[in-house]
This record gives sequence, structure tokens and C-alpha cells, in this order.
Amino acid sequence: MSAALYSAFVALVSVLMVRRPAAALIVAMNMFPLKQWAGATSPFFEGRPILTNLIAGSLVLAGVFVQSLRGRVGWPFYPVAARLIAALLLYALATVVWSPDCETCIRVWKDALPYVLTVIFLAPLTIQDKEDLHVVFSGMLVSGTVLAALLLFTVRWEGRLIVPGQVPPGGPLGGNPLVVGSLGGTLIILSVLYRFRSGQPALQILKLPALLAGLALAARSGSRGQLVGAVVAAGLFRLLSQPPKNPVKGVSALFVIAVLVVLARIGVDVFWAGSGRFDAAVMQGDFTGRLQSGLTLLHHAMGSPFSLLFGLGNSSSYRILGIYPHIVPLEVLGEEGIVGFLLLGGLVVGTAGTAMGSLRAIGANPEMRGLFACVAGLWCYQFLLINKQGSLLQAYDFFFYTILVAKFGQFARDGKRCGGAPGARRAGSPCRPR
Repeated sequence: MSAALYSAFVALVSVLMVRRPAAALIVAMNMFPLKQWAGATSPFFEGRPILTNLIAGSLVLAGVFVQSLRGRVGWPFYPVAARLIAALLLYALATVVWSPDCETCIRVWKDALPYVLTVIFLAPLTIQDKEDLHVVFSGMLVSGTVLAALLLFTVRWEGRLIVPGQVPPGGPLGGNPLVVGSLGGTLIILSVLYRFRSGQPALQILKLPALLAGLALAARSGSRGQLVGAVVAAGLFRLLSQPPKNPVKGVSALFVIAVLVVLARIGVDVFWAGSGRFDAAVMQGDFTGRLQSGLTLLHHAMGSPFSLLFGLGNSSSYRILGIYPHIVPLEVLGEEGIVGFLLLGGLVVGTAGTAMGSLRAIGANPEMRGLFACVAGLWCYQFLLINKQGSLLQAYDFFFYTILVAKFGQFARDGKRCGGAPGARRAGSPCRPR
């Protein structure tokens, strides 16, 4: 049964790609939770964990190829933000030369490179106008809700972990709960912020189940940062998505925020009552431990002017801490030094500036404000996450949404130049319809 559902999902996305190649991202952005569900429900997928990765990567490649054939991938291929990301990653790679643990560094890069290339540098090429954003966000809401329900009700959980069908002796009990929680957080944000077209009343009804499924999945996986970060991002950008100078809409946004907080509390009480996992003191203590790891890395980096300026070398935290410090800005400052930190800081500040410029450009346009809230809200969500989990080479979702914010800025500027003409394109004549 699970193999049939899996195949039907991939086949449906492939059909959608004929009209809108950006539909490839529906699979790509669900890749990790989809792989966990498939491995937990089917021996076939459990024995072939790389299959979902290959399918997702192939669909993204096909999407880029079709967009190119249709002449929709114009020069320059990437906005400035993508070039800054490339500069940061290339500099991080160059620091391998003086890294104290070159072997570990090469292994880490080898594992991360397929995701870096696919998610950061290929996936954004499938999105060339606001209609592509509609395809991705509506597809993520529908497919993500179904996948969340499957993860909640059709797999076996042990604590925070989804248990695969057969656990090998000495093998891991389950997959990464954080990627499952991230799906829940994404559903929370999109269900609150995305606006389906007026001619899609059936899909409008889906938003409540999507919200409940997202909250339940984030809480069930025990992903504290995902749950809190999603509620914060959804509430903040719900306010920003409302037309300016509209106090009634502002009050309704505050009501939505209050409802989110109450529902999140209920989800925590249902799944983690009495465990203390979501207690403020426990969360503060866990973050303090990660902060201390980052400060230990920085202490080593301050040992010489060279390492302070240019960093200890990528992946050097494995030698010093046994693992990365889970706070990406501190990791970059320690491993890539002030040079790398300035690149990352410039990227964050530039993206925030682009987002504010986009908000001014789109004015009171409800459709564009809704899309802006989704793009910027997901970027803010991922920014919060890289400050409590993962490493530079695992921050591909953050970098993907950084590029998406930049691309949305292009759409907003082109639309303003063309008097709000739908489907305006940047390459060539900005007002030429696609």
C-alpha cells in the first residue's frame, strides 16, 4: 500500500511538471520526511534509503531542463544573494587547506555536496515567476498535510523517533526527528500565510487540517525550535501580510497569533505532558549548552590572528567538540573566521533589506503580500533554526529561501515597472509575458 501511495505521489508531481516544472519542488522539499515515512512502512524503501534522494534530485534536474527549453531561465541565472552564498561556500571549502582534520572535512563535504548543489543552486532555477510560487506553496500544503497525517497515524514512534520496519543490530532506532518537525513548521506557516486563489474554495478548507497536522507533527516529534519558530514566524508575517493602514485586519492577525499559541500549548500537553521537554528551564539549559560549545570553538579561534581572521578551517569543530556547535553563525565565525562571518552577515542583512524593499514595492496588492509573507516567513523560520541546530553545510533550506527572497524581490520590482502586469519577466523585456 505504501509503495502504491509513494508511486502515485511521484507520478502526480511528474504530470504537474509538464505544465509547471516548479512542481518538482513539491517532492524535493518533502524529501527527508517522505524518506522516513517510506522506510518505516515498506521494506523495499527501507533497504533503499537513497532512492527518494535520487528521485527528488532527478525531478529538480528535469524541472530546470524544461524551464531552460522554454526559455524561462534568463541571464543572470542567479541573484546577488546566490553569488554571496557561493562565495561563502567556496571560501569554506578553501579553508580545508588549513583545517586540522582534513579527513573529516572531506567526508562532511562529500555527504553534503549533492544537497548543496540540488537544493541551493538547482531548485531555485525552477521558480521563474509568481505563478511558480503558487504551484510550490499550494502543492506543499496539500502534499505536506497528507504526508503529516501518514507520519502521525501509519508509522511506529518511539519517543521522538519514527521507527523503521526492521532495526539492524546496533543500528539507529529511527530517523532525524528535526526534519519531521520542520515539515510540521512549514505547514503551520503556509496554512496561516498562504492564500489560495478565489476560485479554489475546496482548497481553502484544507488550511485548518494543514494547521492542525503541522502543529501535531511538530509537537509529536518533540521539535521545540521548529514549533516555537513556526509560531513566531507565522504570527509575525501574518501581521505583515495585511494591507497597511487596516486596523481591523491587524486585530484579526493578533487573534490568529493567540490561537496559534493556544493550539501549540495543547499539542505539547497531548504528546509531552509530564516529560519536561518543553519546560522553559530545560529549553534554556539545552540552548546554553550549545552556546557554550560555540564559545569554546571561538576560544580556540582566538588563539592566533590568522585563525581569528581566516578561521580554524571548515569542520574543525569535529576535532575540538566532537561535532558541530549547532549554532551556525558561531560555527562560521570559528571555522571561517571574520571573513566568513562577514559574508554570512552581509547575506542576512542584504536579504532583510531585499524583503523590506519588496514589501514597499508590492504595496497593498493582496496576492503579492500573501506570497511575500510565505517567502519571507519561511526564510525567517529557517534563520531561527540555523541558530539552534545544524551546520553551515546542512543549512541548504535556509540558503534556498534566501535565494527565493531575492527572486521575489525581482518579481516585485518587475511587476512595479510594468504597472503590476501579471507574469512579467526579468530577462529581456521586463514586461514581456511568459
